[in-house]
Amino acid sequence: NPTVSNPYATIDANTLFSVIIFNGNCRDTLYQWVYIKTLPVDAGNNITTCSSPQILTATSPETNVTYLWSSNSAFTDTLNINHSPSAKAYLDSSQYFYVKVTNINTCFGIDSLYIDFSNVANLSKKDPSCFESCDGQAAITLTAEAVPPVTYLWDDNSTQNNRTNLCRGHYSVLVKDNAGCSKEIKVPMIPPAPLSNMARITPQPCKKECTGAIKIQTTGGTPPYQYRWSTGETTDSLSNICEGTYILYTTDAHLCQKTDTFFVPTSADFILSVETFDNTCHDICTGKAIPTLSNADAPPYRFEWSNGSTDSIQNNLCAGQYSLTVFDADDCYATANIEISNHFTFENVEVWADATQIIESESTVLHATSIENVSYQWTPSENLLSPFDSVTTAFPPKTTTYHVQITDKQSCVYKDSVKVEVINIYCGSPDIKIPNTFTPNGDQNNDFFCIDWKWIEEYRFAIFNRWGEKVFETTNPSDCWDGKFRDKYCESGVYMYSLEATCTANKSYKTKGDITLIR
Repeated sequence: NPTVSNPYATIDANTLFSVIIFNGNCRDTLYQWVYIKTLPVDAGNNITTCSSPQILTATSPETNVTYLWSSNSAFTDTLNINHSPSAKAYLDSSQYFYVKVTNINTCFGIDSLYIDFSNVANLSKKDPSCFESCDGQAAITLTAEAVPPVTYLWDDNSTQNNRTNLCRGHYSVLVKDNAGCSKEIKVPMIPPAPLSNMARITPQPCKKECTGAIKIQTTGGTPPYQYRWSTGETTDSLSNICEGTYILYTTDAHLCQKTDTFFVPTSADFILSVETFDNTCHDICTGKAIPTLSNADAPPYRFEWSNGSTDSIQNNLCAGQYSLTVFDADDCYATANIEISNHFTFENVEVWADATQIIESESTVLHATSIENVSYQWTPSENLLSPFDSVTTAFPPKTTTYHVQITDKQSCVYKDSVKVEVINIYCGSPDIKIPNTFTPNGDQNNDFFCIDWKWIEEYRFAIFNRWGEKVFETTNPSDCWDGKFRDKYCESGVYMYSLEATCTANKSYKTKGDITLIR
């Protein structure tokens, strides 16, 4: 759009752009050159040779680039592998070869080289007449440039210039003359595609005159095709035929042959369909098949399943393939093939708790994987907020193992459990232990008076001498008394203490006692 302030432009050559700005009174013109950056690439020097193939190698000072070699300037074919800078060029005559180098910004550069080629040999061939035939032929003829004697070496070690009885596949031969010229010639043997017959079969209506049909569509081989049926007809189709087996012999223009066998069934006047339900349980079979008959006006109907059952509805089916044939009162029948698969409801079920260890009076959330169209039941249900949901909150008064049972619509059951450990809080003995003696004499053994504690959240501890003077006080239960008061060693004797603590779960503890200091 040339009328907007910031247009996009696609160019393939250096271009000068101009923009005219006009406000109704004043006009200004701006100019901008846009230069195309051409990546440098060197295809190499021109080559004069009598040998093929030639290895071509391009170079570029640019990094992170890809190379594309081609036999034409439109780059419609690719000679190199994985964008490598080298390519193998097979020659039949003198020609140009082209290389394009491209960077990640799609900037590119192109170069070419010319190979002046003196050809010493040419290939003529006849492909195999049929897909499975081995009547292919290949002949190597020498040109006037070839200097005898000439040798031939095929990839299967044959040394002949002419080959017969070749099967489908890819061959190659290396031709060398006495002047040192050589040519590797690829010899592809490509037969016609194999003969194939697709049949559209019209069943024979039951208990009626023969109106069945087979219509054939042939592919592969070499047209025109000739047909011969086991009934004697020589057309590509049969009509007004009865139930039965029919053999078709097909021959193409190269006398390639194919034999096919087709069966024309009898079709009942009613239509059979079967609704299936997959097996959802690991330990029992819960698959189900329910047949339905449409246009059913010739009762009674007889059901014959491939598992031997004669019941119309099949329950408790394991995974597998089954077939059903239904007969009406005239013994006209319809068939259906079904497959029951394993589709386990509880394939990836997990059961867990947000916390498997809690303190008394705390709660935790229990989880089971959420699945549609199933029911949940947690036990024991006491102290559970919602025992029939996949997720529930538990308030266990003691260590409890919770079990969950999950049941689907086919009565498949999954059971699992999770244990929640409840830790009881003792704000006092045995979770708070106070020693009665310590010896602060510097021997590194029992030099400090410390309490052993759990669960304390708030704390006040004080020690008094026999005159009631406070010699030590702390609000940190991890602090210990070193037996000093005002940086002086206290005398041996009996000291009184007072302890007040508030523990987890809002429990409290108070005690008084005495300790003996021994020097």
